[in-house]
Amino acid sequence: MSRSQSNPNANVPTEIAQAETDPLRPLMIRASAGTGKTYQLTGRLLQILLRGAAPETILATTFTRKAAGEILNRLLLSLARAATDPKALKDLAGQVGDPNLSPDAPAPLLHQILKEIHRLRICTLDSLFSQLARSFSFELRLPPGWQLTDEIEESWFVDQALARMLEQFDEGEVESLFHMLSKGQAERNVAQRLQQVVQNNYSGFRRSHRDAWSTLALAQAPPPQEITAAVGVLEGSATGDKRIDGAMRKYSELTLTEQWDSIVEAKLIVAAAQSQHDGQQVTYYKKPVPDDLVAAMRVIYAKARHEYVLRLKMQTEATGNLLEAYDRNIGSLKQNARRFSFDDVSYQLAAWVDRLLENQQPDDLSRLAMRMDASLDHVLLDEFQDTAPVQWDVLRPFARRASVGTPLRTFFCVGDTKQAIYGWRGGEAKIFDAVQGELPNVDSQPQDTSFRSSPVITDNVTKIFKHLHRHPRFSEREEFPVGDQEWKCHAVYEFEDAFHDHHAHFSERPGYVQFSTGPQGEGSASEKRALHQRYVAAQVQELATKIPGKSIGILTRTNQTVGRMIYLLRELGLDVSQEGGNPLIDSAAVEMILSTIRIVEHPGDLRWRFHLANSPLADSLKLTPAIDRKTAYRESLRLADDLRERFEHEGLVTTLTQLAHELLPSCGEADRLRLRQLIGLANQYARAPQPRLSAFVELVTKRRVQRPREAQIRVMTIHQAKGLEFDAVILPEMDGNLSKPPQKCVTISPTPTARATGALRYVKHQAWSLLEDQWQQAFGRSIAAAMTESLCTLYVAVTRPVHALYIYVMPTAKGNFSSQTSAALLYHALGITAAAEPETDLYIDGDREWFHSLPSAETSAPPAETPRKAAVAKNKAAPAVATKSVKPSAGDDQNPGGEAQQMDLF
Repeated sequence: MSRSQSNPNANVPTEIAQAETDPLRPLMIRASAGTGKTYQLTGRLLQILLRGAAPETILATTFTRKAAGEILNRLLLSLARAATDPKALKDLAGQVGDPNLSPDAPAPLLHQILKEIHRLRICTLDSLFSQLARSFSFELRLPPGWQLTDEIEESWFVDQALARMLEQFDEGEVESLFHMLSKGQAERNVAQRLQQVVQNNYSGFRRSHRDAWSTLALAQAPPPQEITAAVGVLEGSATGDKRIDGAMRKYSELTLTEQWDSIVEAKLIVAAAQSQHDGQQVTYYKKPVPDDLVAAMRVIYAKARHEYVLRLKMQTEATGNLLEAYDRNIGSLKQNARRFSFDDVSYQLAAWVDRLLENQQPDDLSRLAMRMDASLDHVLLDEFQDTAPVQWDVLRPFARRASVGTPLRTFFCVGDTKQAIYGWRGGEAKIFDAVQGELPNVDSQPQDTSFRSSPVITDNVTKIFKHLHRHPRFSEREEFPVGDQEWKCHAVYEFEDAFHDHHAHFSERPGYVQFSTGPQGEGSASEKRALHQRYVAAQVQELATKIPGKSIGILTRTNQTVGRMIYLLRELGLDVSQEGGNPLIDSAAVEMILSTIRIVEHPGDLRWRFHLANSPLADSLKLTPAIDRKTAYRESLRLADDLRERFEHEGLVTTLTQLAHELLPSCGEADRLRLRQLIGLANQYARAPQPRLSAFVELVTKRRVQRPREAQIRVMTIHQAKGLEFDAVILPEMDGNLSKPPQKCVTISPTPTARATGALRYVKHQAWSLLEDQWQQAFGRSIAAAMTESLCTLYVAVTRPVHALYIYVMPTAKGNFSSQTSAALLYHALGITAAAEPETDLYIDGDREWFHSLPSAETSAPPAETPRKAAVAKNKAAPAVATKSVKPSAGDDQNPGGEAQQMDLF
């Protein structure tokens, strides 16, 4: 069947009067967790293809290769099954909204897609931008043969750019620069301070206009004579109240010694300044302060405010100058090396698109059809809440074109602002709302029915996020927030207001939620944390024996806890998969090979010779374990020369491969895997080697590499768990600060998608009142954004389970939860009132023995349990069941082929 014959819209005129009723109308779906975002996007793709669209005219983007692969896999499987199975055909008809779908349609379409699969663009945004940049390298002023960097190469470029900057400044300029950057305080590590400034502010610099860093207006200072008179009034205070008179003399001394920071933070002086506007009586220890002293304090405050804002202005301008110099240097280095990051490519593309639109040349974008061998008529965007403004700058023209051409061109995006957890890498959830204003033809549709979780899970998710305000620190809502805490409250209430009740599609699916405390630890905070983690590991072991074959996800807030939990679980003999990866130095075999590189760089450091002399490599390297220091030093020099010659003549990859082969007989399966991955890293490094071998050591010690394996228990951070689901989820780390203040610069933009017109170095919230209202609002919004992202992270965590959610927290000293932590937020939102005593189930909802209600549940009797207290219980007692042995999973370390097979690794 030809494409024209299969296309019901082949004769549709260009007019689109019926666009609103067309199933392919421009649409944004706000899909909550587990509601089928991938299903919706795949269905839209199938609709477009079944209507006869050519594969090369479709663009579907997401953020990970895994997600892109899943979309393509579902697309092909849906068509393949529908071509042979009437039930699958019916499901496909329901998915695409066409009850009259012909049984003859799937097979020809599948054949066509497979034949042209290389032209079907289902890819990540990074992949798309890379393709666009390669198609327009000349217009983007990119050098021929340019390549993409990785995060390790980026750190090398950063170090080189900072070093070049310091070489360009003379000593006086460096001293002046650091005086402004560091508030006049001494800095021990100049390079570290520069790197910190760049890390915190460079992304904001790239999204702002160049003059944005000099827009702060100065506060007016009182005349010198007024200041002198005010100091005299304070110094001569004689109210008869020792505390008032003492405070006045202290403020006089602070003024004379120009300690402006202390003045603007003094509560009594701030109260005096505010009283000028609100008319409130100024008191000190409930005693009224005379009017002449209040007037003097206002003068002092005005002077301190002027000096503080002046210094902040100078710091901000110095930061802008520093970032401009850094941008110039790192750009030059990368241009000469022909290496660029994905961010660099994105900004280059965005600038090019801006130039085209500014010069009123949008038609130039039509050249994409020729350069990319297709016209992008159908645009589908996945996980839209994680899109960065610079990425939207590039996508906007294509989205706008696609949204006004229904049904010949279509636009579709799906996302969930409640899962916007990538603000630290540039994601901007508010783009979701801004896009509707920029693309007026786009409809919005909510989606809140979960096809993942049980009703117990969805009901508790709703309960949590509809009652965040129960926490005593977030109970008061301010219509016009001012301070740090008020903005956090504002963010909490905004999240609540936007939250829709969640529902479960599978109403009979069993479920369980448990909120429990661990044991009462003693000693330091780290010792208490270690005890809590060991306790959680024991609970996981108990659960794993009850639900063999069912997945358990342990989700943490930090990578450090991931490593600790994996160690504890493996110590208990559990089969665990580590997600996200660790550096390869968790392998002793890799460390031995790194010592051969380190000794080449530092032959005088006898640690490396000692390590190698007591390793399986000792014989081949001709090393003697026990010798005197003088002989060891000569031996180290000889070995360094030998290895240096091997690296120079045989190359890094060949030399490391030979050394790895010598280690294989002494390695287990885990070390063999790490050695293979080490050779893989060496191959990557060889494509763009650095002058010194120590750069490769740095790469190995920093690059995280996964250990791919299937296991019942998977440990990862909450960020890594996004998009995944587990039968049971364990949250062991809910006691950290709910939200940390952002350290990045604060910017002012006309819209969330526009470039910043103003930028300012971050200051603590006590100093906000010194700034103009627009900057106070900007700082408040930054605090609110940080709080919102923390709530999003919590939302992602509690929506991963299919059946069961177990939350383990450390007991508090006072038996209640009043701190601003995730644990406290959950405690109050769930309506818990019981004291948080050690090893207590504070909240239980659902069936504790949920796994017995599964259709194909394998059950076994749990090991003997220690008696536990239950503060709240809604579950039924579970009957005793027979014990069954736990079968090893496919991911267990086994050696069916013997040692000879294991040796053949490279």
